[in-house]
Amino acid sequence: MENNFGTTPKIESPEEIFLNSLNLKAGKSVTFTKIGILTQSSVPTGNSISGVIDTDVKMGQPILLDGNTKAISNITGATSKDGRVFLKTDTSVYELITEPAAQEPKTITKEDWEEEIRIFSAKGYGEWDMMSGKVPPQDDPSKLLIKKAGLEDGDAVVYFSDGKERNGKVSLSARGDYGIIDKDGNRNGIAGIILPQGGYIRKA
Repeated sequence: MENNFGTTPKIESPEEIFLNSLNLKAGKSVTFTKIGILTQSSVPTGNSISGVIDTDVKMGQPILLDGNTKAISNITGATSKDGRVFLKTDTSVYELITEPAAQEPKTITKEDWEEEIRIFSAKGYGEWDMMSGKVPPQDDPSKLLIKKAGLEDGDAVVYFSDGKERNGKVSLSARGDYGIIDKDGNRNGIAGIILPQGGYIRKA
């Protein structure tokens, strides 16, 4: 239809606008899990379909994946609830499973240590209890800091010590204590690195 200003623009529905905002473009890796059946369907609920999208996902068209070897029937609706995304098709309802956003590596600082020590003391431990090696892992400040930073034994790290940034790796001793091994094989305690002015540890 035309008017005095030319062709009448297509008006997108709220669902179309939401679907477009999901940026389900060709080449994107996705996973859809069927959570409901609206009409007869040979695919049971709970099944997941994963793959790379062949062509941009649009309302009223099927979703084709992995060179048309996998398909989801025509999309008829799109919505979100409680942070979850749902797509409705001719036959079923799918949940779009999205990857968590990449996070910046957590940096361990003096402030983090002081907070863990505050919690440690509130649990009734004394200042020498960590030296005994008998504090359980769930209460050990060093182990909690390493875990909260997303670090594990053997992970490469960057740390600041003695006035310069250095490279090393996380090391779990036979006794169960975490430390940082420098390039020369020297072992440094977590507190010994982060308590001096400017000290920090983060994943490389």
